[in-house]
Amino acid sequence: MKVLVIDDDRGVRDSYSVMFDDCGYSLTYAADEAEAEAALAAEVFDVVLLDQNLHGPDGGPVGLMLMEAIRTYSPMASILVISGFWQEVNAVRRALEQGADDYLVKGPHLETLLLAKLRRYESSLASLRLASARDADVEAVIAAAWQALQGELTSQQKGRRLEELVAALLRSIGGFRAIETNVRNSVEEMDVLAAAEDARWTAHSMYWLIECKNW
Repeated sequence: MKVLVIDDDRGVRDSYSVMFDDCGYSLTYAADEAEAEAALAAEVFDVVLLDQNLHGPDGGPVGLMLMEAIRTYSPMASILVISGFWQEVNAVRRALEQGADDYLVKGPHLETLLLAKLRRYESSLASLRLASARDADVEAVIAAAWQALQGELTSQQKGRRLEELVAALLRSIGGFRAIETNVRNSVEEMDVLAAAEDARWTAHSMYWLIECKNW
C-alpha cells in the first residue's frame, strides 16, 4: 500500500517512519506544499496523511488547500487529516466536507488508531482490486499476491501477506459477503474473518475464522 505523508515537522515525519517500520507500506514524505504537489503528480497513492496545519509560504496553514490536488492525482486515495490539537467543530466539519475520510489528532493514541485504520484501508483496497479484476485476471491477482508474499523479508511481513493471499482466495471462490484481515477485539486477534452468505458455507458456519502462521 502506497502512503503519502504530508507534514512540515521533521520530528513527526521521523515518528511515522518508526511507526510504520514493520508494516511493509511504501512511504513517501513531503515537507511542504511544493513537495506534496510534486509527489502527487509523480505517483498514485492509496492513503494520504495530511497535516491540517501545514505551513504555507506566508506561514499560514495550507493543508486543506491540497485536497483538490490529492483528489485530482489520487482520486481513490483515503485521506486522513491529522492535526496537532483539536480544532473547533467547524474546522473538523470543513475538512470532512472537503473530502477527508477521517480526522485524527496527534497524541499518545494516534499510533494505535492510525495503524488500525490503515489495516482496514489495506483490507478494503485488496477487496476493490480483486473485485475490479475481470474473471480472466483473478488467477493473475492471486499469483501477484503470492509473489508479493515471497518477496517479504520478515516473518511479520510474510504473515501479513499470507493473510492477504488467503482473503484473495476466499474472494475468488465467492459465497462470502464480507472478508476482513487482521481483525481485533478485546480478547484476541483474528487473521482472517469471513461472513458467509450462501449455502455452501452457511451449512457449516455463518462465520469463518482463519489463522495464518508466520514462518
